[in-house]
Amino acid sequence: MFKRSSLLFKIAGMASAVLFIEIAAVYVVYGFQIHEATKVILLFFVVVLGLLLLTYWIYLKLKPVYSLIYDLKSLSKDHLDVQHRFMTDSGDEFEELAKAMRDHFRAISESVRELSEFVNKLGNSIVEIRGVFKKQLGTLPKQASSVHETVVTIEQLSASARSIADSSVNVYDAAVMTKDNNIKGLSYIQDILKTVYEIKDGLEARIFHVANLSKKFDEISETMKYIHTINDQTKLIAFNAAIEASSAGELSKRFNIVATDVRKLAQNIERSNSEIKLSLDEMRRAITDLVEASNEDFQRMDRTVQATREITGIFESSTQHSVQTSESARHITLSTHEQRAASQEVAATAKNISLSIDEFFKTSQNTARVVDDIEKTINLLKTSISRFSV
Repeated sequence: MFKRSSLLFKIAGMASAVLFIEIAAVYVVYGFQIHEATKVILLFFVVVLGLLLLTYWIYLKLKPVYSLIYDLKSLSKDHLDVQHRFMTDSGDEFEELAKAMRDHFRAISESVRELSEFVNKLGNSIVEIRGVFKKQLGTLPKQASSVHETVVTIEQLSASARSIADSSVNVYDAAVMTKDNNIKGLSYIQDILKTVYEIKDGLEARIFHVANLSKKFDEISETMKYIHTINDQTKLIAFNAAIEASSAGELSKRFNIVATDVRKLAQNIERSNSEIKLSLDEMRRAITDLVEASNEDFQRMDRTVQATREITGIFESSTQHSVQTSESARHITLSTHEQRAASQEVAATAKNISLSIDEFFKTSQNTARVVDDIEKTINLLKTSISRFSV
């Protein structure tokens, strides 16, 4: 349409120029011979032809603009050909404008091509991201449930750790009390052992004295035997003296009295000696019984000493074990307190992880919706880009 109009303008312009020249020539040659009305008519035609020539000249000047306008209008809204060639041969700034527009449209074409490739890649990436998010959204509830169960288990373990820590404190207190009691008991046993040793030493000394006393009784028995011998000799002498006195007559009466007294004394000594012997025998038997009893007591005391030593060793070992137990209980208490603190930190961390997973699940849902919106936007962008012919 624009080309046909351009051709008509050219023909009309050329015809107008020819007519203008002819009328101007006729007016110049026959100007004085023409009637006034004819002059007016010729002048009118000259003015009209001048206007036509002016219009043609304006057309020639505006032709590049019309060409650009035509080219721009030729770009359909539904199909934009960015490779369209803007043609003009005016040789002036309009041609430079057309060249610049061609360069710009070429750059736009490259940008549209790159944008199309980028949008396609972005669309593929969005599809992959959406698939990943769908998988995540499918697994996150199970993970959240597992983490929640883990949190519950860790909280139970933390409660158990607190209970163990409290129990370990009680165990430590009991171990310390046991250690103190063992130390006191060991001190008491050592005092008892010392007392038993003293009793044993005293009993041993008494046994020694009793043994010496038994020796003294043996010496007394020997003396009593010697006295008995002397008494027998005294009785024999008294008997002989009595015989001699009976044969001596009146002169030996006093001597007989003395012999009789000596014989009585010997008899009394013999009776006393017998009584002393009986007493000594009883005392010897008592001393023997006392020695035997003392020996038995000494043996029992010796066994008591041995038992006390064993008990002392047991208490010493028990004291050492109680010290080790209290020290171990102290370490266990410290460890359980550290474990309780660590379990509390782990429980808090697990709870934070659970909350983070819940937040991540919500964020993933929002992100999935955003990805869907981005995918819709990309589809709209693809539709818009498809309108460009690159």
